[in-house]
Amino acid sequence: MLALVPTGPLAAGEPATADRLPPAEPDLPVISNAWYFWYPYQYEERTGVLEELTGLDVELTRRILARTGRMVAYRPMAWKEHVEAVAAGDIDMASGATFTPARAAFARFSEPYRFEENSLFVRSGDADLYSFEDRDGFLRLLEEERPPLAVVAGYVYADPELNRFLDEHRDAPWIVETRNDGESLQLLLNGQVEGFLADRTVGASLLWESETGDRVREVRLGIRTPLHLMLSRATVSPAVVEEINAAIRDFRGSDEYRNIMTRYLAPVLFLKTVDSRWFRIVELIGTIAFALSGVIIAIEQRSTLLAAVVFAFLPSFGGGTVRDLVVGRAPVGFLDSPFMLAVVVSLVGIAFLADRIAAERLGPFFRSLVPRRLRRLQSNPYLLLTDGLGLAAFTVSGVFVTVAARMEPIWFWAPFFAALTGAGGGILRDILARRERIVAFSGAPYAEWALLGGFFLSLYLYANATEISEAVVGRGVVVTLVGVFACRILSDWFRLPNIRFVAERVAGRVGNPPDPAPPPPPPGSPR
Repeated sequence: MLALVPTGPLAAGEPATADRLPPAEPDLPVISNAWYFWYPYQYEERTGVLEELTGLDVELTRRILARTGRMVAYRPMAWKEHVEAVAAGDIDMASGATFTPARAAFARFSEPYRFEENSLFVRSGDADLYSFEDRDGFLRLLEEERPPLAVVAGYVYADPELNRFLDEHRDAPWIVETRNDGESLQLLLNGQVEGFLADRTVGASLLWESETGDRVREVRLGIRTPLHLMLSRATVSPAVVEEINAAIRDFRGSDEYRNIMTRYLAPVLFLKTVDSRWFRIVELIGTIAFALSGVIIAIEQRSTLLAAVVFAFLPSFGGGTVRDLVVGRAPVGFLDSPFMLAVVVSLVGIAFLADRIAAERLGPFFRSLVPRRLRRLQSNPYLLLTDGLGLAAFTVSGVFVTVAARMEPIWFWAPFFAALTGAGGGILRDILARRERIVAFSGAPYAEWALLGGFFLSLYLYANATEISEAVVGRGVVVTLVGVFACRILSDWFRLPNIRFVAERVAGRVGNPPDPAPPPPPPGSPR
């Protein structure tokens, strides 16, 4: 298969008919490249009925060459064969390459266009066995213990000493070469190796895609290196390389570069945080609080059991469902979270049984007393705390879905979907319950905190797009959680007024003058 990627904005890898590219012209209007599955850097994505080649490296390479007036053509090939083809002049370029003196003998390297960090991935039960402080400790462990280790054939990792060590032991029986990281993961899961080396982002995405995050753990090595475009000396002139370097320098400072980095890296790094156990506990507490608010309304209104389920469902899942339908996410959130849905339904069932049993035993007195006590729960400090956690967690979830859906600019769309996720379900609940006032539109600020939290988190991700990492995303998520939670609690505690229109003052200034107040009644007259 040959994929020709145009330099226009809609390019994504259209299939070509030739099995081999024609010889390039001297100015190289089309530069040949190759790819193998390496999510999120290069992979095929289905769009309608077509499989389109995309990914971070694919998009960055295409945009860089577009600035030189060139196109890039892709063909599938394992990395080791790809490097050999560049050396032989059969392929012009390789993206995402690490510089080495040996490669410099047959290739010209561009200026760096992004960075890579490598980690070791081991089975969860073996993670304690790999306790070392730095790279040297890791190399000593390999030298002494010699655990079976999977590495991608022909791949140069992010540290020269690590690469030297692997080269020296390339023929050792405990070094297992694979064609790609997916094959390395499978060997680990099958017990054929005790670990494998991979790019941190690639490893995280593999664990998420294969749903093996509970079986595999990452061990940080703390090694990081710049990546380049590696261009064959046999087919690419120094003048072309200099044009590419100028394009990279211009491109790296652009909004387009930030958008692409955020689009492909943020979802994977974000997922590691929102899929963590501590975040899921926060989300569960918030879901229960939102569902409880619907149960309270159902008891106040003496609703049917079905109505109670609906009133509990809407604040817990309504905003997220509307959000997912708008962005085209499938499946919608609650269908992908059967445990959360079961918790909400169980909560309604428990509340219904408790109400029925208590009412039958205590009679009309309890029946008249319960609604009033439950009404007080809406200002109960415990419910307020859990509701604040829910609003904070749902704000982060709204930003995550915006990032995963690749909606740009992120700082514009993320606040909207954060507010929709955090407060949209409560609005639907209040409308359906025909309440006199909609909580999110009255009283102290509520949805506004989700809006601001989503804005600042998305702006933070956008500002750090060129250096985005799991730590960067994690810090942003934690600060957003704490900030939205604190604002929700403090605004209720201090009865912070919301921003409102003041129609009567506007009318008094720019409209007809108000009617004069009637004179006071004479003394002794009836009021």
